[in-house]
Amino acid sequence: KVNAKDSKNTFYYGPFPSGYGAKPILKLLQHETLYENGLLIKNKDYNFWINQFNKIKEILSFKNNNYINELTNKMHQAANNMQFELALFLRDGLTYLKKLKESQIIELSQYKNIDVFAYKTDEKLIFATVLFYRYGILINKVNLTIPLGLSVDESLRVFFEQFYEDKILPDNLIVQEELLNFDLNLSSEYKFISPKIGTNKKVLDLAILNLNDYYEKEHLVIKNQLDKASNMLDSLNKYLNLPKLKNIVVFDNSNINNINPVGVAIVYTNGIKNKSLYRKFNLEALNERSADVEYIKQSISKFFSTTKNTKDYDLVIADGGIQQVNEAKKTLKTLNINIPVIGLVKNEFHKTKALIDLDMNEIHINDLEL
Repeated sequence: KVNAKDSKNTFYYGPFPSGYGAKPILKLLQHETLYENGLLIKNKDYNFWINQFNKIKEILSFKNNNYINELTNKMHQAANNMQFELALFLRDGLTYLKKLKESQIIELSQYKNIDVFAYKTDEKLIFATVLFYRYGILINKVNLTIPLGLSVDESLRVFFEQFYEDKILPDNLIVQEELLNFDLNLSSEYKFISPKIGTNKKVLDLAILNLNDYYEKEHLVIKNQLDKASNMLDSLNKYLNLPKLKNIVVFDNSNINNINPVGVAIVYTNGIKNKSLYRKFNLEALNERSADVEYIKQSISKFFSTTKNTKDYDLVIADGGIQQVNEAKKTLKTLNINIPVIGLVKNEFHKTKALIDLDMNEIHINDLEL
């Protein structure tokens, strides 16, 4: 408890919750305002210290991201100059400042549930951050990488539908203004808002700040994954010679002694797994010797009867040999869907040893990476 009279020369800030870095932030503020070139500042006039005092208040008000951006640049500059101790010190202060900023956003309790969605695109990917607020409390955060399909709006539509398939749809979804311009064709239950001022704008800025951190850490790693995936697609297409291989769906089945058979559809976009389009199906158990062939039929029928993207797939891959490929082709023809089909033949270790190509030839694969 602090007992003191208010004064224009006094600024009270807190309390700091446990784990929110009161000491690191104090050291950072001292470093920023009391020292210059590593030396304690002396012999400055009154106006100088008033400016330093106001600088501290400005930093802790979190009115914008100017200081956080400035500190980030200083951290990178120190690292580039091999001043690793300084870079580490600035990084720790930056981490706690961002965490403290999150704790300031507490006035969202006019709604029970609010989710905040921020995104940015980069080449063949959408990077996204989702913040989950319940009764004004930030309860969770997720960072996501979404393969970019035919278009940004179509990819976002599919993402929202799948993301909230097993989650509570919030009272409001706070998003960037450009997202409101997309024709997402979602149900009226999705309540998108794009604030320009106020607390909602602050939480959107916070989501964007988190998104930029995630992007900075991950985009080069994911770019390398994309490059490898692109090379693998090129290798695969040497056997197929298709005009494009952007969206691929793989059908596989699993069961133990033919009990509780399950079918899965695994979707790849630009060679990267697109988890927002994954499907899992409970299949009707059969005791026939050709049950595995029938399960391919069931999985394909279930998948294409529910997805809205039947025309957008460039290739169907059936896990199996000629029988499975034939059944997949027959099923697609019955559904009036024209998509090329190939098969993957496994060895006794369940590793791919050959593929059934578009002409129903079994081709042994030499490229183990493929």
